[in-house]
Amino acid sequence: MQDIKLLDPNFTFADLEAMAKPLDATGPEQFPHWLYDSQTFTFATDTKLTFFQNVNADKTLCNLQLAASLPQGEYFWPQYATFDPLFNSEVGAATLAGMWDEINRFVHTSHPSWTFSIKSKSYGPWPLSLAHGSGGAVGAGLAAIAGPLTYSQGNNGVQDGGQCINGIPIIPPNTAFIITVNWGALVTGNVAATVLCRFTLAGAYFRQVA
Repeated sequence: MQDIKLLDPNFTFADLEAMAKPLDATGPEQFPHWLYDSQTFTFATDTKLTFFQNVNADKTLCNLQLAASLPQGEYFWPQYATFDPLFNSEVGAATLAGMWDEINRFVHTSHPSWTFSIKSKSYGPWPLSLAHGSGGAVGAGLAAIAGPLTYSQGNNGVQDGGQCINGIPIIPPNTAFIITVNWGALVTGNVAATVLCRFTLAGAYFRQVA
């Protein structure tokens, strides 16, 4: 497909027609894509998670089509990385440390790092705290509270697109790749025994048009 003239208000019908068709029927189309996988972390037990290693039938948890690789004829060029520990809101006694404490220990004080591996090469490790989350609950609420309670929710940093990894190798088809996250110390949970974690790579996806 032809390059889009960004912010050009003067598209002609010929421009739109050219943009809608591939220049070469055997060439690839390119579009933005978010490749994600989810794994469960068990507090006080796990110190490592591996993402993109297996296919998950539940596509709300993982959109990988093949285990640790892309299908034939498809390429992915990662540009950003995000890490989301999908905590539920925490409600408890006034002495409960709360969600901010839990996230801080999960992505900061336990000094976790992540590594991207493809073929026999590894890139990283990099601090996990750089891979800010994709977003979280935002809003306000009011309720009648009978006694001192703690209510908290949070996410991994501000929603800024995540860690820029522009320049990392393109993932070609039928080529093994994984992401590993390693924690430098055991992490205990405030309320739950486990938390579902999602790692996302955002970038440009290429595949044959026909």
